[in-house]
Amino acid sequence: MLPFASLLYLLISKAALKLFVPEGQTETEKDRDLSYEMQLTNESILPYPFVDAVMRLPTAHSVRTVEKCVHISMPPVTSYNVKNAARFKFRGTYSIGISCLYVYDLSRIFRLRIDVESYGTVSVLPRKRMPGEITTDAGADSSRRTKRSVM
Repeated sequence: MLPFASLLYLLISKAALKLFVPEGQTETEKDRDLSYEMQLTNESILPYPFVDAVMRLPTAHSVRTVEKCVHISMPPVTSYNVKNAARFKFRGTYSIGISCLYVYDLSRIFRLRIDVESYGTVSVLPRKRMPGEITTDAGADSSRRTKRSVM
């Protein structure tokens, strides 16, 4: 009976765990603070103490985004919020969000993978310069593409 109850417990989790990630495209300038937020909610009266969320988050210096596995314990009728700010140093397009959830039963014998694939896209644009502004220009601020010649 225990395996049957564990499987039923996991199947209920698929409907009980809700994810809120702001999807769409956000534009920001290089070296400007950008805040992002994600929320995972347990709408059930059952606890889910073993949940692993595979998230794509910016690195410490916001050079790129990497996948990180976050271990979460979800008591009944609660939510887990990820709210942070990043300052991207390079132009480009970055994806921030959650790819999947792994939910374990109470004895950690069975595991259910819930594919979410919920991402928000951040486009980092060059900084705007005001006329007469004196700064040192970096190569990454140029709007032209550079080509490296092979010698």
